[in-house]
Amino acid sequence: MENQFERLLLNPDVIIATPGRFMHCLMQTGVMLSKVELVVYDECDRLFEMGFAEQLKAITACMPASRQSLLFSATISEDVRNFTLAGIKDYRLVQVDKDSKLSEQLKIHFFVCRTVEKEAVLMYILRERVQAGEQTIVFGATKYHVEYLYELCSKAGLKSTFIYGAMDQRCREEKLVEFRKKHVNFLFVTDLAARGIDIPFLENVVHFDFPTKMKLFIHRAGRTARAGRTGVSYGILT
Repeated sequence: MENQFERLLLNPDVIIATPGRFMHCLMQTGVMLSKVELVVYDECDRLFEMGFAEQLKAITACMPASRQSLLFSATISEDVRNFTLAGIKDYRLVQVDKDSKLSEQLKIHFFVCRTVEKEAVLMYILRERVQAGEQTIVFGATKYHVEYLYELCSKAGLKSTFIYGAMDQRCREEKLVEFRKKHVNFLFVTDLAARGIDIPFLENVVHFDFPTKMKLFIHRAGRTARAGRTGVSYGILT
């Protein structure tokens, strides 16, 4: 942290930060944000869901009213909307499409099974439904789930890798490169880790642990069938 304090005090042109750590740095260093000209809130809906609303408001309050604000969000909840429009007189809302819309190029399949059959259904999907050479992301509930599914795949002779939020950044990048270069075709991830991962030509998404919210399903399934390409979403339900 001392290294981060020192770099902040060198008056950088650009600061990229997470809200909690940045708030702590501001309190420790006394750095002023009165000369900020542009602020970008990326993945704002997710930041609010994770409980960073108070930090974002406190940080924003330190900036001049003359700044330009850019907010990027996959979905816009009432909390995000209120935060965005607070004190802003002249704004533009650019919306690509409705939150609940899925691509017409996306095929959706659901497999209903007993809880003890979930792994067998997953193996059936990866072996029989996914075509050879296609890239597939499988969503698990926690880091323990994705590690378990990775071991299961390895024992079944399927090359795969996994990523979760608490993983070391360098390790995450190495595993992502391995998947992007098609050294492996199956990537097990948690929802937290999936944020910020960009796979341009992904053919399949598998929901091993089905999402509890419709918005989350849209986020996951929307990772395939992009830019006019077709894609498939497989949901395993108990």
